[in-house]
Amino acid sequence: MGRKTNSIIGTVLMWSFTFFLSGYFVLHALGLGGEHGYFSLEQIDGEIAQAEEQLAELTEYRDWLNHRLNLVSEDRVDADLLGELARNNGGLYAADEIIININ
Repeated sequence: MGRKTNSIIGTVLMWSFTFFLSGYFVLHALGLGGEHGYFSLEQIDGEIAQAEEQLAELTEYRDWLNHRLNLVSEDRVDADLLGELARNNGGLYAADEIIININ
């Protein structure tokens, strides 16, 4: 009776350990144990969409800055840009100009 009891106890312990270990991994794979897992995919997709929107805005701003930089190069200067910079940064206005700040 001793060997049979040990065999049954060993089998029950082995299956119990296997069940709890499998349950542990299943719970964490589903994301119930934290912010990583299957159930948090929707939140992660939202964060990705937000980051892509921010990337698009920053790319547009970079392109605008590159355009402005190309207007002022070593061999030529755009007259409109030069006038805008003189007015905004240098405070150079003609006596007959009226300044309306929109910002």
